[in-house]
Amino acid sequence: MDMLSSGTIAAPLPRLSAAAPLIIGSALLMQGIDGTAITVALPAMAHSLGTDVLRMNLAVSAYLLSIAVFIPASGWIGDRFGARTTFCWAIALFMLASLLCGLATSLPQLVAARILQGMGGALMAPVGRVVLLRAVPRHDYVRAISLYTAPALIGPVLGAPLGGLIVEIASWHWIFFINLPLGLIGIAATLRHIPALPASPPGPFDLLGFLLLGIGLSCGTLALAGIGGSIPLRIVILLAAASLAALPLAVLHARRTAHPLLDLGLLRIRSFRIVMQHGTIWRSTVAGLPVLLALLLQLSLGLGPLASGLILFTSAAGALAMKAVAGTLLHRYGFRRVMIANAVVSAFFAGSYALFDAGSPLWLLVAALFLGGVSRSLQYTSLGTLAFADIPDAAMARASGFASMSQELAQSLGVSIATLLVQLAMLLRQDGQAGATDIRTALALVGIMGLIAALGFRRLRDDDGAAIRIRNRPALSPQPLTATRP
Repeated sequence: MDMLSSGTIAAPLPRLSAAAPLIIGSALLMQGIDGTAITVALPAMAHSLGTDVLRMNLAVSAYLLSIAVFIPASGWIGDRFGARTTFCWAIALFMLASLLCGLATSLPQLVAARILQGMGGALMAPVGRVVLLRAVPRHDYVRAISLYTAPALIGPVLGAPLGGLIVEIASWHWIFFINLPLGLIGIAATLRHIPALPASPPGPFDLLGFLLLGIGLSCGTLALAGIGGSIPLRIVILLAAASLAALPLAVLHARRTAHPLLDLGLLRIRSFRIVMQHGTIWRSTVAGLPVLLALLLQLSLGLGPLASGLILFTSAAGALAMKAVAGTLLHRYGFRRVMIANAVVSAFFAGSYALFDAGSPLWLLVAALFLGGVSRSLQYTSLGTLAFADIPDAAMARASGFASMSQELAQSLGVSIATLLVQLAMLLRQDGQAGATDIRTALALVGIMGLIAALGFRRLRDDDGAAIRIRNRPALSPQPLTATRP
């Protein structure tokens, strides 16, 4: 059974500050910086905690597993306690966990704190999106999503050089302590600029569905992470088997229970279904690009980690630049035309990176990275907006949780695909060491996969997303966003 119900728009609330999407998105900036900064600090953390650096991967895996387990519950929690309240408490939980991470004196303490941090992170993104989408009229969705995702694009790129800088001038503890003032500012800004939207009774909590989804998603995440060889093959097979057993049971349970945590009835909404299916496939083809590009810059061009990080930042700059015009393009040309053409352009740039080597002009690579960031940003904005174009207000929280689950799956799958492609290229060369040729081969294959993924967007209709399109209107108008009551 499903819980779809039609939403209504009633009396408007006071105007929502135009800064609100950036405020909510800044929580994702904090989360993104934290997630990537820790990777460069692992050796220093291992030395400080008196453990082997390879075991420090447990701190990374624990966070990802916690997010995978608790994301399915985010929609129910947001409905039960109110989206703005839940969002603020999620930031507070993330701050508390960050404090505990910084105070940890052993690996078990750090892992426990990272699990707690993952709980907060699992709530921040989907519930923050609900706060935004429930508080703006549908014709402002494109503009709101563009602003909301802008800070999130900077975090993963900024995290690595910032983490290295913090470790060099202070200590690894400050990677976590820096979240405390940022979190306080985020909570204060949320309470000041974002209206309190009423909670809606979500029905009883689906404990069995939560357990089945938690087992399926966590085991699947671990199996995908271990494909590259970091986990023994027999363990990967067992984890994959557990995931493949639990997820179908979760789907079967969702079809039969009155108040499922995973609302499959949302897939009857055409635009949402296409984004969940073909959008997830497209996301999985580009999710591994940052890993492959970092390896390309270091193995093929001979650049150091810091120089590589700074060059990759041009991709984020391109993504931010696109946010200013994404709405104009979508409003004028429609989702179908933009998403088909742009998916092809994105695949072209992904494949073009395979042509660069040590003799290539650096300015040309920077230009290609910038334009590739522009293209991927437009596609992300299109997917993030179209997914919610036809979702009733009452189902927004469940849809946001559903979308976040698919995005996490695509992220894990994309990194695993990138790793497998490199290993495949190594196998073809009969070499046990990854080289520049292997990275370029993987990038070329990613470009081909992107072209295949673009075909899925042909299922869109010209009128898909019409409910949130405003023809001949600029995406970024100076007027503040108008809040509405669901």
